[in-house]
Amino acid sequence: MSTFKVYKNDNEVAGSIIAATEFNAMYTEAINATTLFKNWIRKLINIGGGVKVTYGDSDLQVYLDGNKFYVTDENGVRHDLILKGDNDDKNTKKVMMIKPGQKPELDDPYLSNIVTNINTEPSQADAMAYLLGTILLRRCR
Repeated sequence: MSTFKVYKNDNEVAGSIIAATEFNAMYTEAINATTLFKNWIRKLINIGGGVKVTYGDSDLQVYLDGNKFYVTDENGVRHDLILKGDNDDKNTKKVMMIKPGQKPELDDPYLSNIVTNINTEPSQADAMAYLLGTILLRRCR
């Protein structure tokens, strides 16, 4: 499944914790969903300290060119990413689902990796932050 991931020195758990923390710090009810999404990913790209953002099954690193987000594939071809957000508002009765590009499998390794990472995290607060970061990043399709 194509998703964003955030790594801190090649550690996805630490990166997802950072992603959740940054999202929480940026969130306000008034902020436009697309603006929040773009600002969040931009912040993660620029945060430094060994943090990197990747996209897709091949973990292609995400870069900024001005205000444009892009990845470069294995063949050196640039692909611009169009980031859009929408408000999740139960009052509007608007429900959206993004159909995955391939059939999700219940025994997919990334699911078992997430469960393992949560179960081995010594801090419950960090485990919960990792889970939140993973949920937020994996919803971005």
